[in-house]
Amino acid sequence: MNAIIEKIKNSQYGVYYQYPDGNGGPKYFNPKEHLTPLKVTREVVLDSQDSVILKLNILNNSSKRLRINAAVVSEFLWDIDPKLVEKVLVNGWVQSSSSQYVQGNIKPSKKKKLFLLRDQNPYSWREDFGYLRNSSISEWYTQVCLRDVCLLAGAITIEKQFCQFYVKDQKDSILVRSTAQFDGITLVPGESIQTEEILFLIGDQQETLSRYAQHIKERLVSIPVGRPIKGVCCSYYAQGNRVDYKYIERTVNKLDEIVQDDKKKDVVIGIDAGYSKWGDWLIPSKKFGSTIEEAAKLIKAHGYIPGIWISPFVVMKESKLYKEHSDWFIRLNGKPLESRQTSPIDFLPLLSLYVLDITKEEVRESIREVIRKFKEYGYDFIKIDFLYPSCFSQAYSKNVTRAQAIRMGVASIREAAGDDALIMSAISHLSPIVGLVNYARTGLDTSNPFVYGLPVLSKKVNEEMLSSNITNFDSRSFYDEQIWINDIDALVVNPSAKISQKLIDDHFQRIMKSKARWIGDDISKLNDKLIDKYIKPILNE
Repeated sequence: MNAIIEKIKNSQYGVYYQYPDGNGGPKYFNPKEHLTPLKVTREVVLDSQDSVILKLNILNNSSKRLRINAAVVSEFLWDIDPKLVEKVLVNGWVQSSSSQYVQGNIKPSKKKKLFLLRDQNPYSWREDFGYLRNSSISEWYTQVCLRDVCLLAGAITIEKQFCQFYVKDQKDSILVRSTAQFDGITLVPGESIQTEEILFLIGDQQETLSRYAQHIKERLVSIPVGRPIKGVCCSYYAQGNRVDYKYIERTVNKLDEIVQDDKKKDVVIGIDAGYSKWGDWLIPSKKFGSTIEEAAKLIKAHGYIPGIWISPFVVMKESKLYKEHSDWFIRLNGKPLESRQTSPIDFLPLLSLYVLDITKEEVRESIREVIRKFKEYGYDFIKIDFLYPSCFSQAYSKNVTRAQAIRMGVASIREAAGDDALIMSAISHLSPIVGLVNYARTGLDTSNPFVYGLPVLSKKVNEEMLSSNITNFDSRSFYDEQIWINDIDALVVNPSAKISQKLIDDHFQRIMKSKARWIGDDISKLNDKLIDKYIKPILNE
């Protein structure tokens, strides 16, 4: 038996809880000290020479209701010199969060305070949820690598909680804590709950990653991963949130000049944000110039796959949906929850978005109705975006965790679309949607079209975004084609984006190896040289 695996099996565990009235404040329960108010047992799901899978069973053994914040599934000291660590895989909360190997000694994570708060789990920084000060924080999984061996730790079930891995340099050893967040859900007397199953695995870097992905696939993936597709986005990366029927028509006609007839069946023409107010998905704006049903007919008539974008869980406050159903939304202190969490000015009218309470059945049925209409119109590809805001609060109408809530919402979309639909996630948490989508973005947007052409800023912003996107894609490549098709987002060659030739080519090379290839530019405006070098290979090879 590997010594570290034996140590993990005998490691500490416990639960952070409190009484609903807050009396006495948050407490930490150690099952080795006493049996009330909780009965906590740890189950060894799998035990082998180089791996162990653990989970906790938690029973409210008292006569009072309890709020469960988080559980520590395992906490142990790895008796090695921290200087022997060569790199640590640090994986962020959302697809846009950083995921990369941090080289050298273990480095404490830095908390975001003003910008891109969406990229960090707010509860992972709370000590009453298990936060370990001055530690490196990873969500879903991590990997600590020495010169010739790695320790991988990760959740292999994901339906119920977000899971964290805190790794801390103790000067003469390494402290590793794994937690599962219950988000303060209420446990009534006699009620029990379980944590996710956590895998600890010792071995080679690539081997442990591959085995970890296989564990997840075996437990959670019942639908096929996505089939190979090529697509053209209409038209965020070309002109922001503005798309109309004429743009789609122009794109279709240009594609007819480029795409070989036998390749058309795999080409998606995706209608991006801008065809309607967010929330009123079946009511196109006047500027769109047609109906979304007619747009689907046009795309299909030319032999392509109609695709459509939707942010199912957030809406504009000017939308008909919000005006007619203001009671469907998450509220904090009586006010609708603002969704973006990207900057201090998200509340401004042009940016403000409100978050639906997806634990309400009437909300999910409303979403299902939209998805069923999309399918009826012929949209076989559906891109679901802005899923992450539903997890910035646990103020739901039902007693569920944030991971359960987002999975509940995405499961409703899959139910309405059917197993034959091609569904891709964009800005979203990744772990709770495994087994529900065919494709998933694994990094940032390729670029920001709202800074195109701006001196200095355009190059700086867009190159940083694309570099981060590529890093995340590479880091998360070990589960590509295992749990879904990883999407590296659309190629942008527009000179106004000011992206270097090297970065464009790095992006292009990865796209050509992928089973999800997207083009972001207005192809009707690209010159023949760019068409021949990039667009034809993506669509025809």
